[in-house]
Formats: sequence, C-alpha cells, structure tokens
Amino acid sequence: MSDDDVITIRAGWRRAHKIRFGPCCRPFADYLVDYIVEVDATGLKGGVRVRSVEGDELPGFLRQLAESYRGWPDVRRWRSFETLFATQAG
Repeated sequence: MSDDDVITIRAGWRRAHKIRFGPCCRPFADYLVDYIVEVDATGLKGGVRVRSVEGDELPGFLRQLAESYRGWPDVRRWRSFETLFATQAG
C-alpha cells in the first residue's frame, strides 16, 4: 500500500499506534467500494477489507475527525456496509 493512497490516523504515546485506510477499489462495476484497513499498535497488527456504499462519506467522516482532532463531546461513528446489513437483518 502506497502512503499516497492512504489516510493514516495516529494515536497514543509518540503517536506509535496507527490505523490506515486505503487505498479504495471497486470490486464490481457498481456502487460498492472496498477499503483496506490496517491496525498497527503495540503488540497488535492486522488488516481487513471494509466494504462501503458509495456516498456513505467515509472520506468526509475521516476528514472531520482530522479537523476536530482536539476532541468532541459526543460519540462519532461510521459503519461499514456489512455492519449496516447485519443491524437491519438482526
């Protein structure tokens, strides 16, 4: 994954913990978009594909988090396609 194609969120002591989103791709010729998400923290490394629906504003959500990096009073959430589907089906 090229650093030009990802959004990286850093946290923790000396900003050593990272969550990386990207790059995105379209696995089918439709409205679904996949992101590769990687976590790199002390004692933990992993990655997963997250599927979203075009227009669900993941890039905008991450941009808002970056712009208000000093914190906010409430919980902020973004849900993947799979999470939304599981919530509606359950």
